[in-house]
Amino acid sequence: MRRRERKPKQPSTWVDFLLGQFAAAVFAVPTALLLWLLVAKSVSGIGPSDTLIGWGGFWLILGCFAFVSVFFPKAFPDLLGKIWQAFFVLTRWY
Repeated sequence: MRRRERKPKQPSTWVDFLLGQFAAAVFAVPTALLLWLLVAKSVSGIGPSDTLIGWGGFWLILGCFAFVSVFFPKAFPDLLGKIWQAFFVLTRWY
């Protein structure tokens, strides 16, 4: 039996990078929205009425996700996976 020779890995292009960022955004936006809603809901019941986290909190979470996806692209899927695992653990408690 003859072994197949592997093709040498081609360097990634800008198109690959942009497609990866688009895919990251597709998964990051719903995750950031859900995370923001959970945090805003839990904080709104504590303290004065102006404690509510506004849309700035959502954009901050999304900005953190964007930072990680650009500068640490291999760690980004693990980060989202851990967040979703925590969501599932929290749903078991409720």
